[in-house]
Amino acid sequence: IDSRRMMMVGLSHGGGIAGRIALQHPEMFAAVGMQAPFGDVPIPKRTENSPSVAIMVGTKDPDAYAPVQGMRKSLEQYAYDFLYREHEGGHGAGPAPITKDLLTWMMTKKKLAR
Repeated sequence: IDSRRMMMVGLSHGGGIAGRIALQHPEMFAAVGMQAPFGDVPIPKRTENSPSVAIMVGTKDPDAYAPVQGMRKSLEQYAYDFLYREHEGGHGAGPAPITKDLLTWMMTKKKLAR
């Protein structure tokens, strides 16, 4: 296992939980993929020396079950490395519309050496 490439992906509640865990422990993960993340995913303010995790958010916008507009603004404001994708099909569409995009992007990510 390449410990520099530890990643987590989740859908709906799982996406929200994956995001919370990765953002609370960025030193453990290179990237996190959140497909229609449900629930509050607090985005910590980054400092110059804080570890960072790359973040992918996939959603149908607007998604009444998992609105991510506030999350997207925070990711931009705090200069996170993130990828945002919208797709057709609504909240229950599952990860299929973004799978190739997500995997290609995630495989470019590695944790930075400290």
